[in-house]
Amino acid sequence: ESGRGARPFHLDWARSIRDQCRAAGTAVFIKQMGSNSKVHINEPIEEIRHRSGGDMAEWPSDLRVREFPI
Repeated sequence: ESGRGARPFHLDWARSIRDQCRAAGTAVFIKQMGSNSKVHINEPIEEIRHRSGGDMAEWPSDLRVREFPI
């Protein structure tokens, strides 16, 4: 989520979904980190400056995943 009132987005959630999709042989497409991304609870990602977290260059490298189904 982005914008005022966006709920927290914990990076471990994205990593868990990515890992589950890979284990199931499903493509993974991460669109954005959101405007309230967290490394851990109450620990914001300081590198995210894009207002919706949409700049992949600001994301952790292991979450820069945009795969498409075959």
